[in-house]
Amino acid sequence: GAGSFQISAIVAGGGLWVDGDVELENCAIVLNRCVGLTTLPYQRCFGGGLYAREGPGTALRLRNTLVACNACVDGVINPGSGLYVGANATATLENCTVARGNTEGIASEAGSTLTIANSIVYENGTSGQGLAGAPASVRYSDVESVDGVPHTGPGNIARPPRFRSAPGCEVCD
Repeated sequence: GAGSFQISAIVAGGGLWVDGDVELENCAIVLNRCVGLTTLPYQRCFGGGLYAREGPGTALRLRNTLVACNACVDGVINPGSGLYVGANATATLENCTVARGNTEGIASEAGSTLTIANSIVYENGTSGQGLAGAPASVRYSDVESVDGVPHTGPGNIARPPRFRSAPGCEVCD
């Protein structure tokens, strides 16, 4: 995977930092790590696999893409092992799988727009939480939830997808 990118007091986008209008199709964003400082002064880490930078000019579209086995680690907070969507940014996932990260699969800031369709967000972290942060529009997807109740939206389920094991791609820590 690609190295981390440092901007100000954060480290973000262990695999890819998105700033602008970006579309990825038929890609694999796997085995990336975003590492912040665990001692003073702390550096916050966002998006082990992908980071969609805050701002209305950022629009990320993922289609038929695997985001797996990514990790986001620091001493303060570690949101979005697969994808982090900054405030006022837009992210759309269609026919994607976000799995086996060390924290929730996708985290989004207030004011962001997250749309998920025909996708799987499962087996991320130990909390059993596929999504965290701002509300998302989800349809016809399998999204893990803490209480096992499907995410609001048409055709959603919350059932283990029965992934096959792949060497080197266990849940990251």
